Amino acid sequence: MIKCKCGMIKFIRFCLLYLTEVKKTEEKEKRALCLIVSIVFVLVALSPAINSAMLPHDELDQEQTQCDTALGCLWDDEFAQGFVPTMDTLTRVEILMTRNETAVEGLKIAIRDEPNGGDLASADFNGTIPPNNYTWVEFDFEDVHVTPGETYYIVWSGWHGGANDKLYYWGFGEGDPYPEASSFWAGMKGDFCFKTYGRNNQPPASPETPSGESYVHPGEAYTYSTSTTDPDGDRVKYGWDWNGDGTVDEWTNLEHSGGEVETSHIFYESGTHYVKVKASDEYGKESDWSDSYAVLVADEPPEEPTVIGPTQGRAGESYTYNITATDPNNDRVRFQIEWGDGNEETTAYYNSGEAAEIKHTWSTQGTFHMRVKAETENGMESDWTYLDVTMPKTYGKLWAVMQKINEWFLSLLGREIFPFIM
Repeated sequence: MIKCKCGMIKFIRFCLLYLTEVKKTEEKEKRALCLIVSIVFVLVALSPAINSAMLPHDELDQEQTQCDTALGCLWDDEFAQGFVPTMDTLTRVEILMTRNETAVEGLKIAIRDEPNGGDLASADFNGTIPPNNYTWVEFDFEDVHVTPGETYYIVWSGWHGGANDKLYYWGFGEGDPYPEASSFWAGMKGDFCFKTYGRNNQPPASPETPSGESYVHPGEAYTYSTSTTDPDGDRVKYGWDWNGDGTVDEWTNLEHSGGEVETSHIFYESGTHYVKVKASDEYGKESDWSDSYAVLVADEPPEEPTVIGPTQGRAGESYTYNITATDPNNDRVRFQIEWGDGNEETTAYYNSGEAAEIKHTWSTQGTFHMRVKAETENGMESDWTYLDVTMPKTYGKLWAVMQKINEWFLSLLGREIFPFIM
């Protein structure tokens, strides 16, 4: 009984230890899962900052900071302040603002290329600023690609309350503190207070060397791929130079930066083609050319023709010959025939493998060394195929009957019943 109790106690201890280990394992798995979830949340939260850090930083471009007073819009009026950028990408603007104690929401800031034109970008102001104090307020929007040296406008608009005690006000400098452009409003001469920030658009990186088949046949489609990245994150299109002359032969559609693009092309001319590619972002900034990729376009000649027809007959009679040739590139072929009696002819083009029925009459007796070769539309020629044809002397009527029987058997069965007849 004591041994039995000891065994039972050991078993119970084993079970308790096992359950403890299982519990520890489950806790470790839960901790690992929690850690993974936490890392994912952190990465998602930081992704805007990471993306921002990967893009080139902007910098102050234009500004007017002299403030002598402030102006506010009533009803649906608009203010506009011109500015002349020196960089080709406008990233954000800052405006010197103040407000009443009871100002209402509804302010909208837009960027236009004409004071009354369409918005190139816009942002609503729904934040708060201290009343009766001037504050620089940032309006961030999607990057606007502009032409350096041209005039653009910051437009202040929207419903602002319709009463003097419910307005936002835009800081204003009297005189001509920003001579590069003017403000637009019905009142005193001067310029509104603003700051613009920008950066210069960067071209995409040179694309990767194209990849694809390096040995191809003319007339067949082949796919080539490449990729590149744009430092500004702009979409890019690819310009392919298929013959290495430094000129873009074909542009693709716009693709996302960093993605691989595949383009199909058919080469028609034999020889070595040095393929290269460049990239252009959606605003026209182009990269340098990629390294060249050599593609050998080799047209293989057709196979030797097959000639089927009589090898002997009688002078003055017409005989039919079936001639076929297969081209490995599936090009059409024509046949050059030398009949051995001084006559030559060139047929029309036939599809690869299609039989051409050609008739010929030898006017004299003798043995004639006939030969045939195939030629493609690209000028590739096969080797010659040879066939000797004998036109014997004319014998008596019986011999003529045997000759005719021979011809019938030859056309029906492909063999002669009287092979000794010459």
